[in-house]
Amino acid sequence: MKNIKQIIKEEINDFDWIEEHEFTHKEVIQHIKDNNITEWTFGEHWDGDLDLYETKITSLGNLQSVGGYLDLYGSKITSLDNLESVGGDLYLHGTPISKTHSEEQIRQMVQVDGRIYM
Repeated sequence: MKNIKQIIKEEINDFDWIEEHEFTHKEVIQHIKDNNITEWTFGEHWDGDLDLYETKITSLGNLQSVGGYLDLYGSKITSLDNLESVGGDLYLHGTPISKTHSEEQIRQMVQVDGRIYM
């Protein structure tokens, strides 16, 4: 699967600066929103907080862990896929998955160090 550098690099015709550029959380999220991305394909591990609030994300794809909180509030998330751990809180309020799973079921699927907001 492609990561954000591969995707953006293809879109801007292989500019050399892209290889050295570290993408910020804001740039990744803006790319997801601008391109109506529905599946996470930006790596297996995310250090720090990941705010996918009100994006069109329906699947976390290859994402396995988030170091901080994971905010999926108001997103279209239907599956947590390969997600194994969240280092902070998990926000699922207003999502399809919050209507089909209980907090207990979510905790059986994913290790969440913080609270789960349904």
